Parts: sequence; structure tokens; C-alpha cells
Amino acid sequence: MQQAVARRLRLQSQGLGQTKHRDVTSAVGAAIGVQAQDNAAFALALRVRTEGTLASDVTAALVEDRSIIRTWAMRHTIHLMASDDVRWILALLGPRNIAAGRGRRAQLGLTDDVSARGLRALTAVLAHGPLTRAAIIEGLAKRGVQMDPRSQAPVHLIAVAAMSGLVCGGPRIGSKDSHVLLDDWLTGAKPPPSDPMAELATRYFTTYGPARDSDFAFWTGIPLGQARQAMAAIGTALTEVSVDGKAMWLVARASEAAAGAARSALLLPRFDNYYLGYRDRELILSGDSGQPLHGNGGIIPATVVVNGRIVATWTVTRRRAVASMVVQPLERVDRSAIEPLERECADVGRFLGFATELTWGTGGRTQR
Repeated sequence: MQQAVARRLRLQSQGLGQTKHRDVTSAVGAAIGVQAQDNAAFALALRVRTEGTLASDVTAALVEDRSIIRTWAMRHTIHLMASDDVRWILALLGPRNIAAGRGRRAQLGLTDDVSARGLRALTAVLAHGPLTRAAIIEGLAKRGVQMDPRSQAPVHLIAVAAMSGLVCGGPRIGSKDSHVLLDDWLTGAKPPPSDPMAELATRYFTTYGPARDSDFAFWTGIPLGQARQAMAAIGTALTEVSVDGKAMWLVARASEAAAGAARSALLLPRFDNYYLGYRDRELILSGDSGQPLHGNGGIIPATVVVNGRIVATWTVTRRRAVASMVVQPLERVDRSAIEPLERECADVGRFLGFATELTWGTGGRTQR
């Protein structure tokens, strides 16, 4: 399979091709988990994968419908997850994530005993509704669990509670995130799949294929051997393809015609799944931009994707009523991408509700 075809298939799988998801909930459910450590970024990730969605629709799905949940999941990282999926995925991946973070928690004074007491106290603190982290720390102190608000201990305790299925993200309180008891926030539970690991493998290769077995292991945070066992369990549901001599898999054989025509240019936000959904990113990074895109503090920058390849990064500079989206090319950007990028820029403005303009960073190489 040619790289260009593999890229088109990935775009289609992720809802970045010509066919978009019908709404926020279906987009999150298809993705299994949408990276959500950055509030502004996860909303924009749903913008590009749905048709006509507004930022207010994302808030409504989170707070009013509660059809999606924000919590710690894959790789000990905050994700948006479909409410129907959150409990079985946490039951599957939570224990391993919790065990993996034991050493760091001990460094922060969260020994097993302190963590256990903290979880009991946290459950009591949140019994009366959503609270910000500061209010949680205050409530824990009243119950004899003292934590330095300047340390990472509080967030690590909350993360353990989330990965244990006790708490999840709640509504924004002012400008702050809040946390709630999961069972209070979500009533009822959909039965888990009969084989959760096989279900996870099926869903991953449906949404991220073509991908390697190491990509599946990386994204879920499970050992490679366990990933391969899960793939073996779904057997003929997977089709193996060779992309430049590398074995990759996807669900159901897709011909070049099935790959469809990709949207030629996309503005993806920081921490987007199109980058973080894979360990091996050579397929989507060009020769000029083949280095990992980790910025300061581990930030994954917002990217410009043209024909499935990352060719530039972008940032937003707000000037009065207009947001200027500044593109910094990593390589020469073809002239044909300019008009689609300008449409993307306008759609970001529609989504957010303010005027936007596309500009080009100094020193960048373009063919505009």
C-alpha cells in the first residue's frame, strides 16, 4: 500500500476525511478517547471531526447531556470519553495506570496508606456536588488529609480516584475545572463488552488504522505482548497491509477507492489524536519535519495537515475582535493548500464565535 493511500485511510478513520461524524458524542465515541488536557484544544479537535458543531455543543454534551466525560484514562492522561465507554475502559486500563504511578506518588508523600485514606476522604468531600481542586484540598484538610496546594500531590490523588472509577470531571466553576463523583454524575451503566481487550483492539484499528501493533500498545499504555494477544483474539477482523515494508493493520480491507478523497488541508489543535494516536509518526511527518513535535513543557503544538502530512504548526494571536492564526511552515507549503486553509480558518471562527484571519509566520517557506 502506498503511503498516500495509508494517510487517506487514517484521515477517513479519524473522521478527518470527507465524511465527518454527525455530532460531538459520536465523534468522541468513535475516537475511544480524545486527548483533553487542554480545554481549548479538545473542543477544536471535535470541531474538525464534525459538521456544523459549535463550541457550545461541546459544553452541552459534557454538562447538560453528559454523553461524554472528561477523565484520566489511556496512558494516565486526561481524555474525553463516551459515557457508555468510561466504566469498562477504566476497569480495563485503570489498575495498570495506577500501579505505574505508584513510585511517583510515593515521592509526593502519597504512600499506599495515605492514598487509601485520601480516596475515602475525597469521596466524602465530593458527596455534596462538584468542587474545584482548591475546594477539594480544603475539604481533605478538614478530614485530616493535608496536602500542599503547590505540589502535584492533589492532582495525583484525584487522578487515582478517576482511574479507579470514583470521580470524573464536572462542570466549569468560573474559570476553573471541577470534579464530581462518577456515580452521581452518570446514572445507569451500559453492560461492558464480553471481551473488553478484544473490543479495545477492534475499536482502535477501526478508528486509527492502518496502524502498527506498537501504535496500539503505545496509545493504550499496555505491554506490546498484551496488545498482540488482543489483536489475535479478533483474528480475521483485522487485515494486514504493508506500508513501505512495515506491517500495519486495519479493520476490513480497504481499497484505494475506499480511502476516498481526503480534505486537502486541516487545522488541527494542540495534542490532537492524529499525532498522539501513534507511536510511529513517520507516515504523517515529512522529511523536513521528521523530528518529534514536542514543544516547551511537552506541549504538542497545533498542526497544519495537508494531504495527511504535517507541514506546519500554527498559533493564535488575539488582537481586539480578530484572532490571527499564524502558520509557521516546517517545509514548503503548496499553493493549492492556501484556499482550503483559509476556509479552515474561517470555520474555526464560526466554531468559536469570533472573526479570524490566516497569516504566515516570518521566515516560513511557502509558495503563496
